[in-house]
Amino acid sequence: MKQSLVLLLAGMCWTGLSLWASPPTRSEGKPDTATVVSQSRKAVVQVVVSDSSGKPLAQGSGFIVSIDGKVVTNYHVVKGARSGVIKLPTGAMYFIKGVLAEDRKRDLVILKVDGEDFPELPIGESDKTQIGDEVIAIGSPLALESTVSNGIVSAIREIADVKLIQTTAALSPGSSGGALLNMKGEAIGITTFQFAGGQNLNFAVASVHLLPLLKIDNLRPLLFGADSDQPPLAAEKFPTIWTSTLEKTQWRYRFDRDFVYASLIPTPQQETDGIYVRCEYKRSRDRWVGTCNYSLYCSGFLAPKKCSLVLEDTITLLSDMRIEGEGLYWDKIDCGKCRPKATHLAKWAHIPEDQ
Repeated sequence: MKQSLVLLLAGMCWTGLSLWASPPTRSEGKPDTATVVSQSRKAVVQVVVSDSSGKPLAQGSGFIVSIDGKVVTNYHVVKGARSGVIKLPTGAMYFIKGVLAEDRKRDLVILKVDGEDFPELPIGESDKTQIGDEVIAIGSPLALESTVSNGIVSAIREIADVKLIQTTAALSPGSSGGALLNMKGEAIGITTFQFAGGQNLNFAVASVHLLPLLKIDNLRPLLFGADSDQPPLAAEKFPTIWTSTLEKTQWRYRFDRDFVYASLIPTPQQETDGIYVRCEYKRSRDRWVGTCNYSLYCSGFLAPKKCSLVLEDTITLLSDMRIEGEGLYWDKIDCGKCRPKATHLAKWAHIPEDQ
């Protein structure tokens, strides 16, 4: 009897040990990290943008949310850009056609790219995310495409009406605009920034902020608002005729998004003297930089000669009540070569005609 009891106890212990030592089984219906990544990474892209001269400006991450090419990324990734492309994990590249919607306060933008039949990521309900949930971040940190890190939701915060998901999933420069996924493979956040002074202090803007943007379908060029925190100029808000506060000359202005055009309205005497001035400016951050083309007759030792001078000019303040700027003016002109002998910088101001 004692021998049978010992054998029974030994069998129970061995059975328990066997169960304890066996590998844990995956929960039914809950994909593992490798499965989620395999299904999701094809829709996470690298975003590369260039400035007006075609030089690379910034590199970040993004993810596709529709088969017709809507791409989510951070606004700061494309700010200042004039052109750009997205690159899929397959190596395929597509030009960015423009901007569909943006939310600068929450650092979000929806881009549109040329192409069709794209892989897409579903948007998850970030409001149902809980602290301790497992998450996966996919992006292109330091241009290393399709980099994956995982972790948990360590906190959910709201700062200045921006809901943020704090996570231990590692982020680095270049991760901006990437996808933070739940274990269903849904994007619950847009990876945005990290605190370099701490460890595992990484943040994603909650996907709830994406929902209203995805309803907007107003395609605009990528240069929309790119160089400034101001929107494009609304031409209808600006008067057409302006008067110089110094010379009392009149100027005709035309406003076209990021461009401003101005021309002198010549008096009868100026027309007789052949004096014409045309200026063209392009927005560069908080000012408009350009040139003025002066056409005039230059009186030398011989007969008057028609000359054309091109001098730099900048608009430093632009509102519907006042325009200020500074530019180069000549002191003397070499009539033989039709160029200034000396120039100086002078400030100017224009006000609407009826003021």
